[in-house]
Amino acid sequence: MKYLLFLIIPFLLSGDEFRFIKPVAVEEAPVVTTQVKKQITPKTKVEKEKPKAVVKRKDSDGDGVVDEKDKCPNTSKDFIVDYQGCPKTASLKITFEPKSYKISSGLGEDLENFATFLKDNKGYQVVIYGYTDSLGDAEENKILSQQRADAVKKAIEAYGISSTRLTAVGMGEQDPIADNSTPEGRAKNRRIDVELIY
Repeated sequence: MKYLLFLIIPFLLSGDEFRFIKPVAVEEAPVVTTQVKKQITPKTKVEKEKPKAVVKRKDSDGDGVVDEKDKCPNTSKDFIVDYQGCPKTASLKITFEPKSYKISSGLGEDLENFATFLKDNKGYQVVIYGYTDSLGDAEENKILSQQRADAVKKAIEAYGISSTRLTAVGMGEQDPIADNSTPEGRAKNRRIDVELIY
C-alpha cells in the first residue's frame, strides 16, 4: 500500500497533473439592470370640436336661389329658374315659304323642344305672332300672317299644351327684321315670333 501511494503521489504532484483540464478565467461582467419607466402622459380632455353654426340663408320663394342673389323675387313654382332666380326663357324660330303657312317637316324637333319647355314651365302664357314680307296686298298679308300664327299654335297643342295658354296674333307686314327689298330679307320676315308672358 505504501508502495502504491509512493507511485501515485509523484504523479499527482508533477506538472502534468492538469493536462486534461484547461482552466478558463472567467471575468465577471458587470450586470447592468435598467428599469424602463413607462412615460405616463397625463390624460388631456379631448374637447369635441363644436359644430360651426350653419347660417341658413333665406330663400323666400323657394326657387333654390337665396334672396340676396335672387333678381326675381316671388317667382312661382311653375317656373324653372336660372342662376339669378328668374324664369328661364326659350324661343321658337319658324320661317315660311312665300304665300304659305305650312310648317316645314324639319321643324318638328324645334316645336317639340318648345312644347317640352312649356310643360316644364307651367306659369307661362305664350303669344305667337305671325308675319309676312311686304310683297302682295297688305290685307291679304294680314290674313296670311294670322294663318301662320294659327298653324304654329295648333302644332304646339299637338304636343299636349293647352290652347288656353296660347294666343295667335297675325301682324301682317309689320315689324320687319330684315330688308324687304332683297329675297334673303323677305325670307327672314316670313316668320313667327313667340312672346313668353308670366
